Amino acid sequence: MSKPDLRVQKTEKALANALIELLQQFSFTEITIDQICQQAIVGRSTFYNHYVDKYELMAKISNDEAQHFDQLLHQRLVAPVDDDLLIYLYHELYHDRRTILTLLKIKTPGFNLTQQFLTSLTQYSQPLIAPLSAPVPSELLQELYATNALTAITWSLIHNDPTEVATFMNTTAKTLLQKYQPTNS
Repeated sequence: MSKPDLRVQKTEKALANALIELLQQFSFTEITIDQICQQAIVGRSTFYNHYVDKYELMAKISNDEAQHFDQLLHQRLVAPVDDDLLIYLYHELYHDRRTILTLLKIKTPGFNLTQQFLTSLTQYSQPLIAPLSAPVPSELLQELYATNALTAITWSLIHNDPTEVATFMNTTAKTLLQKYQPTNS
């Protein structure tokens, strides 16, 4: 297996950071390749050696964040209602909080990080929620869980306050799981 080319990695990281920086000031549709290149201090030909257009760059950034989120959720499934694991999730996401918070605001076909996160949260909540004997469909509970979890994650990233939020979210989940455990008759 060959080693990744550090120059390629540095260039792609510079281009990604440049786009995120520009998204702090402009809408995605307003941003040009020239602006991205100028911000990243690379030439247009260098940009085009890596990406077809700004949409491909944005999709890569969004997909990378979604994959990282999926990996963290998968790790969290080991003990889904453990406060420490949820705090770990928040801390791991905190490293990329500027990118994540920026991307969560963008709703464009092809890259909607909010929807990607909600889909992952819904998927990972399914094994916990599906067996419950709740008076509402499990799909509704999964959607509520995903929406509430994403709200809590976003709040924690903005306010850097994961401990109380994690404890509250896990207490809520534990209460729901205990109240609607299926009865084994």
